[in-house]
Amino acid sequence: MIDIKELKKLTQEFTVLYVEDDKNIQHTMHIYLNKLFRNVAVADDGERRV
Repeated sequence: MIDIKELKKLTQEFTVLYVEDDKNIQHTMHIYLNKLFRNVAVADDGERRV
């Protein structure tokens, strides 16, 4: 099983697009994803962001 430090090393160079229409969930996930990925792009609608 991989631990969080190893996961962070593997993901720190990646950018991720997170699409969620629920603003509360979107905000919470954005906080967590920012801890793992170099850049996190957030969108309410996948078609608008892409």
